[in-house]
Amino acid sequence: MDTNTKNTLKAQITALSAANTGFKTMLGMPPPMVMAGMPPMPVSLQPALAPYLGAMKTHADNYDKLLKLLADVIDKS
Repeated sequence: MDTNTKNTLKAQITALSAANTGFKTMLGMPPPMVMAGMPPMPVSLQPALAPYLGAMKTHADNYDKLLKLLADVIDKS
């Protein structure tokens, strides 16, 4: 693989990694309270969303591992 292609691929992997870091940061923010019921009261969505947020965090971690593996492959080729 030529140097130009390696540099292009590394730049793309860096951009994808930065986007994934932002996504993981967003997942770390608690969901906002919503108003529900009569009379309206704040209700937390955190317990209901916890399994989905956990799965998304696991997916983001696995995506990080994939990007690191791709970077290693590019470095060694």
